[in-house]
Amino acid sequence: MIESLVPHAEEGKSRSLYVVAKLFKGAEKLEWKTKSIKDHDADPMFLSTVEWDWEDDDLVFLRVELKEDVWGRDQEVASYTLLVDRLATGLRFWPLFDKTGMPSVGRLLVDVDFKVGA
Repeated sequence: MIESLVPHAEEGKSRSLYVVAKLFKGAEKLEWKTKSIKDHDADPMFLSTVEWDWEDDDLVFLRVELKEDVWGRDQEVASYTLLVDRLATGLRFWPLFDKTGMPSVGRLLVDVDFKVGA
């Protein structure tokens, strides 16, 4: 489940946002995205589930990007990247960082659940 508090749009303007999740393992990249939703009050709820199967490895990264849905030029609003082996299960707030890598006011509320295969 993905829920968020996001960096604010210009005063009085609504925008459409979506989340892209990317799993990087070596040269392999798996990608998933939500549908766009209207953001009227900087607290959109995506309520989506991401599920992947992959072989365990030391260097597997997960990158979550919040993007503004603009016709012809979707713009990254904020993102968060972490090593998959550092994932903790349960409800977590993930901080979002802007395009320059600086912390933003946004954060994602995620419910992480994973199983390690045999």
